[in-house]
Amino acid sequence: MSQQQLRSEPRFEGEVAAAYPIALLESVRSHDRPGEVLEDEQFAESLPRRLGLTGIVETQIRRYEDARRAGRQVQLDEVAGLIRLVLRRPDADAILREAGQRAARWHCRNSPRWWQRLSLRLPAAVALRSARRATVRALSALRAGTSIQGTRPMTITVHDCMTAIMPEGRACALFTGLVEEMLLLNTGFAHPVSHSRCIRNGYEFCEWSA
Repeated sequence: MSQQQLRSEPRFEGEVAAAYPIALLESVRSHDRPGEVLEDEQFAESLPRRLGLTGIVETQIRRYEDARRAGRQVQLDEVAGLIRLVLRRPDADAILREAGQRAARWHCRNSPRWWQRLSLRLPAAVALRSARRATVRALSALRAGTSIQGTRPMTITVHDCMTAIMPEGRACALFTGLVEEMLLLNTGFAHPVSHSRCIRNGYEFCEWSA
C-alpha cells in the first residue's frame, strides 16, 4: 500500500466493546463452511473468503473473548480494520448484515429480562419508541458517528457515519442489520429497513428508516 493510500485511510478514535469484533468474526465463520468448497475451486482465489475455515479467526475470537471477560475494550480503528478485510469478500454485505444483527442481540442481552419480556407486550407506538431509543444507544456504543438521532416512527440518522466514510464503501450493511434486529427484539415483529440516505450518495448524513 502506498503512502498516499495510507494517508487517505481515515482513522477512527475511541474504544468499543469487544463484543463488536466478536460479532464480525463469528459472522465470517458462519459464512465459511467446508461443504461450500467446490472441487474445481481455485484455492488462491477463494482463500480471502474462506478465512473462517482457518485457525486465524478462532484465535482472534478467543483473544476478543478474553478481553470481553476482563472488561477491556478494543480500539475502534482495529474494528474498522476487520470491516475492511470483510469488504474484500464478494459476500461482504451478507456478513456485515449478520454481524450487525449479532451486535444488536448482544446489546439487548444487557437489558433486564423483565424489560425484554415487557417490551414485547407494549402497544406498537410505545414499542417503536423503545426500539428507536435502544438503536440510538447501540449505535452510540459502537461510535457509529458524531451525532446519532432517532425520530418517529422509526428513522435513525447518523452524521459522519464510520461505515460510509470508509474508502471501500458498502459497509453500511452492518448498521442495516443492527437496526433490523433491534426492531425485531423490541417489537417482536420483523420490519423491512431501508438505508434511505447515505453519505456516499451525496447526503449530509446516513439514514435508516422502517
